[in-house]
Amino acid sequence: MLMAITLYKLDVIDHELSKLKLLVNTRDLVLKVLIPLLNRVGALIQRRELTSSGELAFHGLLKFHLGEVIFKSRKRNQGLSKIIIAGGEGSVEEIPLLLVTILLISKNIEVIYLGNDVPAGALVETVSATGANGVMLYLGPLREDNEGIYHKKYMEFLTKKVDGNVQLFALKSNRLKDLDGQVKKFSIFESLKHIDQSISF
Repeated sequence: MLMAITLYKLDVIDHELSKLKLLVNTRDLVLKVLIPLLNRVGALIQRRELTSSGELAFHGLLKFHLGEVIFKSRKRNQGLSKIIIAGGEGSVEEIPLLLVTILLISKNIEVIYLGNDVPAGALVETVSATGANGVMLYLGPLREDNEGIYHKKYMEFLTKKVDGNVQLFALKSNRLKDLDGQVKKFSIFESLKHIDQSISF
């Protein structure tokens, strides 16, 4: 897979991702395959061994396959807990949202996926309309500066507007350095593995 990514062999990447979806359960796909793979791809990017067009092509293919996994794996029934997955307004990374979605589906949770760039008011309305038991935010890079300040204000707004019985979670990007202090009522996770070990309904 790494060789195909560096050589821009999109057909091989597509084939390997298709094969993985058949061979590996959803939880292991995230924790044992995709997290290590994305870490290796990140290292290739830092060493400038992967072009920006190669990175975009790989991420585009990966998002397509992750979307298909979510569509085929999602669970819906009245007895399941519901968690809304979203990135705040201005958020630019979607792959972490997709990975956390698959991980929560593997834990027998119904997921309502809103994607990235979600205004806080729209998220509050969605919580109310769906009767969700929880919200999972992704605190990652934004189009604007002062990411930590923005994320904190976004979370504080939610704590004031969302019913107190709704559990609030956030996955923090390791690139987010300036998130000072914690926001009351929010459980903040440093990694997908931490979410896997901690969240259960």
